[in-house]
Amino acid sequence: MKKEQIDALSFEELADFPLDGFVKHYEQGVTKLISGFQAQAEAAKRQARETEDKLRMLRSSVGQLLRSMNKDCPLALGDQSSNVDDLLQAVLFQTPTAKRK
Repeated sequence: MKKEQIDALSFEELADFPLDGFVKHYEQGVTKLISGFQAQAEAAKRQARETEDKLRMLRSSVGQLLRSMNKDCPLALGDQSSNVDDLLQAVLFQTPTAKRK
């Protein structure tokens, strides 16, 4: 039953209203809604962890590539921090446009 319909009930109709069933139905709806939100939150957390893992792997690979190109590379072995991003960006800006393809 919709809220507007309940608001329109007379005193006699309200006295006969099956309140237990209404409350039970309401609680089930709220529980289902909360469960859905929890599932969405867990899926988002899982996706964030997977994305972070991919980023770490990519940074590790890029770091290895940069170290292989330059033996004096300032990155520590296994560095997976944003230092890799910064160094890659610096290398890209140093490289003449003609060499980038």
